[in-house]
Amino acid sequence: MYRLITGRQLIQHRVLKRSLHPRHFCKGSIYNAVSDGSPDVPANARVVIGGGGIVGASVAYHLAERGWTDVTLLEQGRLTCGTTWHAVGLIGQVRDTLSTTKLMGYSKQLYKKLEKEYGVGLKECGSITVAQTPDRMTLLRRSQSIAKAAGVEATLVTKADIHNLCKWIRTDDIEGGLWIPGDGALTAPDLAITYAKAAKAKGVQIIEGVKVNRINTSDGQVSGVQTSHGHISCEYFVNCSGQWGRNLGRLSDPPVNIPQHPLEHFYIVSQPIEGLDRMMPVVRDYDGLIYAREWSGGIMTGGFEPKGKPVFGEAVPDKFEFQLLSEDWDHFQVLMDGILNRFPILETTQIRQFVNGPESFTPDNMWNVGESAEVKNYFVATGMGSNGIAGSGGLGRHMAELISGEPTSVNLSSVDVKRHAQQQGDIHYLANRCAEVIGRYKLKYPDDQYKTARELLVSPLHSKLMANGACFGEESAYEKPLWFSDNQAPYNTAKGTFGKPSWLEPVRAEYLACKNHVGMFDVSCFTQIEIKSAGSEALDALQTLVYSYISGKEGEVTRTGMLNPRGGFELVCDIVTTKSNSFILLCPSPQKARCLTWVRRHIPKAVQVTDVSGTYAALHLIGENVLKMLSEVTDDMTSISLQSNSQMVNIGQTKDIAVLKQNLAGMVGTTLLVPSQGAVDVYDTLMNVGEKYGIRNAGHHTLRLLQTENVYPQWLKDFTSGTTPMVTGMADMVDFQKTSFIGKEALIAASNKTDATIVCLELEDFCVEEDSWVWGGEPIYCDGRVAGSVSSTGFDFTKNTVLCMGTVSLAKDKLSSKSFQVDVCGKSYKVALK
Repeated sequence: MYRLITGRQLIQHRVLKRSLHPRHFCKGSIYNAVSDGSPDVPANARVVIGGGGIVGASVAYHLAERGWTDVTLLEQGRLTCGTTWHAVGLIGQVRDTLSTTKLMGYSKQLYKKLEKEYGVGLKECGSITVAQTPDRMTLLRRSQSIAKAAGVEATLVTKADIHNLCKWIRTDDIEGGLWIPGDGALTAPDLAITYAKAAKAKGVQIIEGVKVNRINTSDGQVSGVQTSHGHISCEYFVNCSGQWGRNLGRLSDPPVNIPQHPLEHFYIVSQPIEGLDRMMPVVRDYDGLIYAREWSGGIMTGGFEPKGKPVFGEAVPDKFEFQLLSEDWDHFQVLMDGILNRFPILETTQIRQFVNGPESFTPDNMWNVGESAEVKNYFVATGMGSNGIAGSGGLGRHMAELISGEPTSVNLSSVDVKRHAQQQGDIHYLANRCAEVIGRYKLKYPDDQYKTARELLVSPLHSKLMANGACFGEESAYEKPLWFSDNQAPYNTAKGTFGKPSWLEPVRAEYLACKNHVGMFDVSCFTQIEIKSAGSEALDALQTLVYSYISGKEGEVTRTGMLNPRGGFELVCDIVTTKSNSFILLCPSPQKARCLTWVRRHIPKAVQVTDVSGTYAALHLIGENVLKMLSEVTDDMTSISLQSNSQMVNIGQTKDIAVLKQNLAGMVGTTLLVPSQGAVDVYDTLMNVGEKYGIRNAGHHTLRLLQTENVYPQWLKDFTSGTTPMVTGMADMVDFQKTSFIGKEALIAASNKTDATIVCLELEDFCVEEDSWVWGGEPIYCDGRVAGSVSSTGFDFTKNTVLCMGTVSLAKDKLSSKSFQVDVCGKSYKVALK
């Protein structure tokens, strides 16, 4: 008997309805009840939303819930067209972090509410995630600990338990699984229509058959929308156009950078199976690359192949609304193998439908969310990567909070659309990278890096560092050395692990060099911005922007930060006064767009703001022999010391090098800003002369370990725009005697009400060789209650144990009397405050 039928044979012998979804949502009276029918557009609206899929409808709903009803939602086709109409509709609550799990939890509770009021096809059938390997079980234990902290019921289950929960699953090849009874599935188009109906009932206008042709701007902000049926003046525009998101972003002046690319995404629907329970749990077999749910008595199942196929190229066709892509049997084969392995019943069950529909992914597999860098009041919510249905509720709320200026309920800084480099919007880069990104079900280890579309942005020293054993990682498309080792490949080839990392011993050597000799870091990836004016305008503007006093004295280096009106951080930076009314802003982050956006939107036109990041290479030196070494390589080291901030020197054949006293790791260091053309010359000179001083290349892993050891939190890693200086321990840097700076009033009001603190915790009874390590996102408990989560980690080489940093919901003066624990993959560790 021919048991394992190949995907080609199995599908080609079935009757397929390529143009239809399991429910024919592209027609029907449900739409007529929502759309305002006539394509006539209003002359004015406070907010215009472009896109009537699940996300656009959710944004409209949540704005209306806040009383923002002067809103017009435009859909070029019919509501739900594009991707929503053929979405599978899985609802999973547990994610990689506590904050995103809480966002999904809000979504789930909202869906329960809407199910009672309207009906959205919600089935709380639960979900089973199976593990084929011990490492996958480790990841499931981590998921369970996050679920517990978020209040989501989740239980680790055995093979026998899984068989009892779903008898259709093959279990002899698995280690176990995770059962989440509150998970389930719904009907995606029904949910989108429900959002729209509820929004319309509160006064939101919903208009179909209207295409957005242009987003008009004035003085750098949204002024209106030009449509196929006329112009709408508006204050805000929200790009929720799904697969058209990147293209729509280019229809403004300046264009908005929204890196994403659509790829093929497959699933099949079987004929009804006798005895199949309508409440069959959702099944996820990540190692088999597949998911499955019940649909109309049969099984709907698909997955995410290791390497995807980009579609459409430069532009998505306007009318690709309720259409599907051509069948691609060969590409589907790897998924069919996983499907037949996990559900043997499908070997002999007819397939009634095969769906290949486009789904958009971003370069890092995270959403594109927030206000754009290029145009004020232009908001983005695209690039859902098959998570739009499960997260639409929380995302819609988040967008409404951003637009209305409310504090956000969850921290979504990691998905801020401003994180991308401009170069990441290139279509060829996106096609190459996103083809790898779609393989999201592949087991992802903490140190994993993408392998495709690398070296988009590199330091002037990239080749030199590679030759000296650097292993590179990527952040916002910028290559930065993570660690150095003899005979090291430029990208990590070691087997992935959730335990002791392969780089620990090389980093130990770098760490000791920083402590006892000289450690040299290439930090050219940091943002460098020149700010200058003819008169005092630049200095006056900076005084208003930063919370520290800037004297304007030439050579001064001021460590400071910029706050929003609520007193939260927008960035942390060093301001270098190069000469009268001329400054260089150094921001320890490659997120250039975010830095530039904040500065430019708060600087008067008389001040010139220029990105000079490519002009200089930056080398940061740490260690007790740094000044001795520098004194030997240049005769100009007359004033640089612990008491002075900066001076200009010549090293080797390179002139005009700025030597700065700078603190990047919680300890005094020296940064050299080197004209890029002289970077290799200066590097070689330092390495040659520094040999007798014990100089060693050091990577960003070592820098991070030093930061954690010194309780030196990092912007966008350990704290974000909702965090004040009091929480981070930087309150002593704030000059409250200044007449005014952005956020001062809010900071004064909050100074005696701080109920959170960033702490560094040292794990006790930790086994370096055997235990799972802390990698970030783990729950922190205080006296048995969830108090926060880990944001970053380090290692104490003296005590041979792991360190972790995170924000806990306690004032600093209450910490010493409390007992803390960290849950690592289900194991609770006592920790000591460092």
